[in-house]
Order: sequence, then structure tokens, then C-alpha cells
Amino acid sequence: MGQILASTKRKWVGRRADSQYARDITKRLGIHPTIARILVARYGEIDEDWYELHVNGNRNELFNPSLLHDADKAVKRIRQAIESQEHIRIVGDFDVDGVAASTIMIRTLSVLGAKVTYHIPSRFHEGYGLSVEAVERAVEDNVGLLITVDNGISAYDAANRAKELSLPIIVTDHHNIGSILPQAYAIVHPRFPRNYCPEHELCGAAVCLKIAHALIGELPGELLQLAALATVCDQMPLRGENRIIVKEGLYEMQRRPIIGLKALIEVSGIGTQRLNAGHLGFQIGPRINSAGRLSEASRAVELFLTDDETEATLIAQELDDLNRFRKRLQQRMEDEALLQIAGNLSWLEEKTLVIDGQGFHEGLVGIVAGRIAERFNKPTLCLTNVHDGAKGSGRSIEGFDLFRALEDIQAKQRIFTRMGGHAAAAGFSLNSEDVEKLRKAFQTAGQEWWHDEIPEAHHKVDAKLRLRDVNLKFLDALRDLEPFGRDNPEPILYVPNVRVVWADTMGQGNQHLRIRVSDDTGCSQTVLAFGYGQTIDEWYVGSEHELLVTVQENIWNAERRIQLRLVDHR
Repeated sequence: MGQILASTKRKWVGRRADSQYARDITKRLGIHPTIARILVARYGEIDEDWYELHVNGNRNELFNPSLLHDADKAVKRIRQAIESQEHIRIVGDFDVDGVAASTIMIRTLSVLGAKVTYHIPSRFHEGYGLSVEAVERAVEDNVGLLITVDNGISAYDAANRAKELSLPIIVTDHHNIGSILPQAYAIVHPRFPRNYCPEHELCGAAVCLKIAHALIGELPGELLQLAALATVCDQMPLRGENRIIVKEGLYEMQRRPIIGLKALIEVSGIGTQRLNAGHLGFQIGPRINSAGRLSEASRAVELFLTDDETEATLIAQELDDLNRFRKRLQQRMEDEALLQIAGNLSWLEEKTLVIDGQGFHEGLVGIVAGRIAERFNKPTLCLTNVHDGAKGSGRSIEGFDLFRALEDIQAKQRIFTRMGGHAAAAGFSLNSEDVEKLRKAFQTAGQEWWHDEIPEAHHKVDAKLRLRDVNLKFLDALRDLEPFGRDNPEPILYVPNVRVVWADTMGQGNQHLRIRVSDDTGCSQTVLAFGYGQTIDEWYVGSEHELLVTVQENIWNAERRIQLRLVDHR
């Protein structure tokens, strides 16, 4: 089974760059030639102004909140509610973006003296978004203004009920806009059709940051930290506006992290390392998400609202414990999904996959879908049974618009009882008897999308790297390209023709490798190969390899060191 279900091998594809133009940029901007090649390969023609904004852009360059659709209208109504001491309720979401967006709005309104409460729907009892029940509960609680954050654009029934009950709603959201709009007092959304917003791909927390900026006239560091965290974890493109938000937020975290984030940084084991976007996405974010996936996301909001260090430490440890449990449970689910595929090998001939995980934890089906999609290079849906039917989550691959595919299925067959998402990820509910119908419809969607074969999974290689160029000066030059993430990935560099000097296993269960390699000039470097422990026999002394690596910083005993991280080899 292991050989049959091996991960899809990725091609190595070099990014194309005009070499002469890259040399000209090196001289004109006075930058490292490898950095110039990376920039030209990724962005084409660049000039001094572009480079200055890309590398040194700051919060002063962020666009005016008034450019967001209905932002001024929403701000005016919120100010009115504060002045009249109306009860304002924030309704958020259970992922990192929803937690951060809720916290930004609560902190902002509290500073302004508002009477504010919040509600984070339970993934298990209410599901995603604003519900009719949440609206009716708000009316019972004498709420005078309800504000959704990171949700609401598809809450048609709830908005209609609110209108019946004379409860004004302000929707702040960033998810796909459907063919109809909710009946809301104001809709603040970066992708609204009649919109002058210069950045359409903002996360929910960034939209709330804009509202906060308009309300208080400045951008407090603690709010930038939360928006940066959400921007990375919600996988927004790290260009322009988002790049600045993340850079500024990371700077504030390093300088003076809010108490809840400081506690999470400590339990995450980041230690004295300089914070980067990778820490947010792979270490801090999963601990926050574990609350919404396995328990209640309101615990994460409590963490970010508290000013008590002891309470923050306790909650952070609770989230860390949940995350450890999440990893174990997720691995069992992944193993079961692979067994299901092994028992139905004909599925691998299709262009999409549907995993029917009876008994899977509904909070983790999205992660498992993502892992299977990456392993087999196929858009994947993963489902589980719930008390009133089936629930699922999907993850896509490059070039396939998952939300559009599911929308087309819904238009033709009306399979889903609830559905939402975007191009890369989606969530849905359906009746149990429709699972096989969904499998066939999703297979058809894949065939219609790709008439030929699915494009091969590949690594995009940015530049060639000579071992003698690996030094702290080069590392600092690379850091100018941070933060790394979607649309600005960490540069992958090609190291040709190296020989192994020595190789050792490391880590728990010898899962990883530490390899010393040298080139023909005698220069040598250490490469860390995470997850490669079982391949130790391939790295015998004198064996020759070509490597794809990233260059990273490691601080040990206050000393900066360089380490190469293996991406792939041949």
C-alpha cells in the first residue's frame, strides 16, 4: 500500500527571469544578485519606487478605510450606538480569522466606551456564520446593533429574521459574494461589486482593522498584531496591503506582544527566535484553531482579551494541550482515509477525491482534506456523519476553483443544505443519502475542469545557490523579502552537485536528518531534512545529490547561525 499511495512526486520548474535585466537591477538598486533574480523572476519589471514600497512599506501606506464599501455608513451607525449606549453584539467565527476579527472589534468598541458583548458560534451546535437563533437570542438580550465579523455575507435567513425583528445588522466579511445579498443596514466587504477598494483580498480581521482605524483615527499596535496573525493564517496573498499589515504586526509582536500572544509564543516553543510569518501560520495559528476545532473558540477570544498574565498562561497551555490531541486524532483520520483509498484504487484514476469518513471528527475534516489533496495532487472533499446528515470540508489544488465547482453542483443538483467558501477551501452540509451523488458530481466537475491530465505538482525554483554564497549577509538580504506566505513564498534555491560528508538522524523517533554536504570547491553547509529520517540509507558518505533548499536563521545561545532546510532532492 505504501508504494501505491506514495506522495505525488513534484517536478522542478525554474522561474524564468531576464538575466541581463536582473544584472541591471542588481547595479541600479545595489542589491544582492540572487535577490535581484528572485524579484525579476517573480514580478518582472520593477523600479526603485516599487522596491522601496515592497521592502520598506509601512502602515502610513495603508489605504483609507472610506474606500471600503459602506465603511463610512457603518462607522457612523456604530458611533451612534456608542453615544446612545445601545447594546452592541459582535458575532464572529471559530477560526483564527474569526477570533482575531472579533477581538479587534471588541477591543476597539470597549476603548470607545461601548456596551459590547460577543458570540462565537459553536462549530458543533450552530455551524458557521450568523444563524436565525443567534438573531433571536440577540433580540431577547436587548441588542440594539449586531455586527458580524468574518461572516454574514451569506446569512440571508438570519438577516431577514433580523429585519422582521427590527434589529439592524452591519455585515463585515470577505468571503465570496453570492447572487443575492443579505438584508443588512451596511455591508463592509472588500470585494463588493461597486467598490473602490484597492485590495480585494483582505481577511475578516483586516476588514475590522479598517473599521477600527476609522473609528479611533489610528492603528494601535495590538490590533495590527491580530490582523497580521489572521492575514497569515487565512492565507491571504502577501502583497501590497496585506504585506504591510503582516510586516507591521510582526514588528509590534516582537516589540510588545499582547499578553495572550506572548503566552502562545512561549508555549509554542519559539523561544528567542525572531518571529516570522511561518511561526504564525504553523505554530501559533494551529493552537488557536484547535479551540474552534475541538472545543469552543471563545476560549481563544478570552485569551486575546485578558490583561492577566496568569490567566493567559493557563488558557495558552489549554490550547497547547488541545493542539497535541488534535495532532494525534488527525493522524488517525489520515491513516483511515489512506486505507479507504487503498481499498478503492480506482478513485486514483479520477481527477478528484471524496473521503467518506464515518465517525471522523467534524472539526478536523478540513485538515485531512488538505493533506490528502496535497499528497495526491487532487481537489479533495472529506466528510463525516453528524446527527442530521453529513458535513464536509474541501481543499483544492492550484488552478481549480473549488467554490465555483461546488456552486455548479448545487445549481444542477441541489445536493447541499448549506455551503460556503472560496476558491481554495469550502465547507458544506448535505443529507447522508446524497454522499454518493456528491462523489459522482465532484468527479464530473474534475473531468469538466481538466479535459486532459491534471497539471503536475511542481516546485517553483527561484534561483541557483552556490554554497560559498551562504552567509549572514545573504541571509539578511533574503530577510528583506519577508514576510513569506501566499503569493510571496519563501524562495526555493537550487544547489547542484553536492556530496555527502556525513548524515545523522535526529528528533523524536529519528524522524529527521542532519546532513553535511560539500561542493566541488570544498565549501560545505549543514542541511536539515525534516521527515526524511527513513531515507538515511540514501545519504551515505560520498553520495551525490542535487538539492532544493530554503535558507533560514537559527539563533542558539544568542549566536546567529544559518541553516539550509531541504525541500526536495534527486
